[in-house]
Amino acid sequence: MRVRAVGVDRREVSGVRFLWATVDPRAGRVAERGAFTAGEAPGAYPSALQVTALQVAGGETRRVWTQVTVVVEGNAQARPLASVRILPTPVTALQGQVVRLRALGFDDRGVALSGVSFSWGIGNTTLGVMDPSGLLRVTAPPGVYEKAVQVEARYQGKALLERARLQVIEVAPLQDVINAQILSNLVRLEPGGSLDFQVVALGGSVQYVSDVEASWQVAVEGAGSVNASGRLRAGLQPGVYTDAVRVDVTQRTGGQLLTDHAFATVIIVAPKPPAVLASVALTPKGVVLLPGQVFVFAARALDQSGREVAGAQFSWRVVDGAVGALTEQGAFTASQRPGVYPSALEVKVERNGEARFALADITIAGAVVQIQMSLSGVEVQPGQVLALSAVGLDENGVAIPGLLYQWEVGDPRAGTIDRLGHFTAGQIPGVYEGAVEVRVTQRLP
Repeated sequence: MRVRAVGVDRREVSGVRFLWATVDPRAGRVAERGAFTAGEAPGAYPSALQVTALQVAGGETRRVWTQVTVVVEGNAQARPLASVRILPTPVTALQGQVVRLRALGFDDRGVALSGVSFSWGIGNTTLGVMDPSGLLRVTAPPGVYEKAVQVEARYQGKALLERARLQVIEVAPLQDVINAQILSNLVRLEPGGSLDFQVVALGGSVQYVSDVEASWQVAVEGAGSVNASGRLRAGLQPGVYTDAVRVDVTQRTGGQLLTDHAFATVIIVAPKPPAVLASVALTPKGVVLLPGQVFVFAARALDQSGREVAGAQFSWRVVDGAVGALTEQGAFTASQRPGVYPSALEVKVERNGEARFALADITIAGAVVQIQMSLSGVEVQPGQVLALSAVGLDENGVAIPGLLYQWEVGDPRAGTIDRLGHFTAGQIPGVYEGAVEVRVTQRLP
């Protein structure tokens, strides 16, 4: 994430430090310097991130902040690409023939997906010339070439590579033959599920034939039923039904009757058990806030397999009213009373008569009373560089977020230090008491 500060004259202001923070963790998370990682759940998240600009001038610290809306795009219901099929397979052609190839992408059920992009290629350029759209001109001599034709399918960020055999023949096949291929030849359905089959017919010249009649039937008992248009209704008993669906293709041409058939295997999978509310995931389980700070908690209802379930109702409450106030959507506003409040926030999730609970710890940081530096009394070599850090603690020993640290050297002979705490030792050996100082600036409510 990038941000810049501008003055009242709309010109960019230099010497400003920016600090990023996540307000709504459902949108994702952002590092202190602005590196953002989106969350998993698609949706719009208003005021999800906050960036604070800090400028130190004339001994004063000026602070300005703004919030950012995040939109996570996506479709959680879309099925991923699971397999690819090249048509025809194998690819059969004469030397010098031009063949138009086709490919289809299927999901895990065997249903053809729309919107899949394909990029074609040939494994060995001495075998032929292939353009990216699937038009192949064969130059290879007669023979069988394994995995010679390839296509890469891309769908929703996933890529699959499929290869097919190239068979170059010497004599053109007779035109009065027909070859049937069923799409898809392997399908997965739950008991009682349905799917529409398709069939393509290829003539002797490996061209698609459209003037054909198709007759469908179930060849294996228990696989289900199929109607005249190829719509399958799966049976009720889970199992693997090999070559369960048969299609017979007929073409009437020149007074002749050309026929062929093809099979498809049906896998009926046991239905998944109904989702039951098993737990609730509350994010985060603990948080440190400044007085008056607003923070949005997120909760997800999970089933027995740890997957998120829909249709759950969420209700929020603060267990200890002294810790702050809470809206129905989980937006929490910290009170002005610093302290450590274990199990101070509760979310209740209800679904189909079941209820689950989760608790979060809340710590409200107070005024800084102590500063701890990472190194003290250390021995260094002339010119050596050390990375120093510091943390400000309140009266409860809580590390306070959002502090501004200013580094200085008490004795210039000891060395130098930059604004990030990188100390470079000087060239004059000696013992330097209080050589490094750090000042902390805290904005109190």
